Amino acid sequence: MDIFYRIKNIAASAGCPLFSHYAILDFGCGDGSLVCSLRKHGFTAYGYDLYNYLSTFCEERSWFSFRERERERERERERERGNKLHKNFTLPYEDNTFDMIISTLVLEHVMDHDIVLKEFSRVLRKGGVSLNIYPTKFCPHEGHIYVPYGHVFKNKSYYTFWAALGVRTKRQKERNMGKREVVEENYTYMTNCTNYLSSGQMTGIARRYFSAAYFDQYAYVDAVIKDAPKTEPHSFRNFLVKSARCVLAFPAGDAVWRFLSRRFPPTRWILENFMPIACLILRK
Repeated sequence: MDIFYRIKNIAASAGCPLFSHYAILDFGCGDGSLVCSLRKHGFTAYGYDLYNYLSTFCEERSWFSFRERERERERERERERGNKLHKNFTLPYEDNTFDMIISTLVLEHVMDHDIVLKEFSRVLRKGGVSLNIYPTKFCPHEGHIYVPYGHVFKNKSYYTFWAALGVRTKRQKERNMGKREVVEENYTYMTNCTNYLSSGQMTGIARRYFSAAYFDQYAYVDAVIKDAPKTEPHSFRNFLVKSARCVLAFPAGDAVWRFLSRRFPPTRWILENFMPIACLILRK
């Protein structure tokens, strides 16, 4: 599925639909696929990232800005150096430039959220919104190193246990990396390049710069279920999708969860911190 439709459905489920007149910034644009897709569908879209990871299909480079020029040596050292921003970091855009900022699987890599969210607020127009999709702090699966709760227990002994069991990323398998190499790489990467915050920590920072900051616990799951392919009818993924559809189809299901969230705060905290993907909405 075109990434545009996935983001469009998530945004609609989160109550911040994409309008055709929007100027949109993709923060942490990666290979540029979302920006190119948004442009294809008529949006004014730009991308920003620390480094140039653009794919060859992105022919118009003027849509993108980067903190540093693409240098192979710099990219090789990224894991050791981390994604730390200077305290005077600014996005290369004028104040009140965008109607929406989108970040997908980016905020868990931001080492200083205060700097970034302050810049989000500066470049957003009044009434603008930022949709941020990223893994929750206590999600069991850590998608970068594949070690369960590898973002919670950042120590070499824990990584050694999982490396001894044969847990490797695809790249680590391709390079036939040994246990010690895997442990060192995982520890360096998780320490220097990831920073998972709880829902309370994130909203606490965001409310310094935005009039509203809140999580939508259902938007991502709802969009994924709607978009799930109907191929492989006997696959385990399809079974999970069908099960989730049944749960959401229960007439009072959503109302029950919202009631529990209001009356029993721990329920809300669990939903915000343990669901695989969080949707943080910031309104200026």
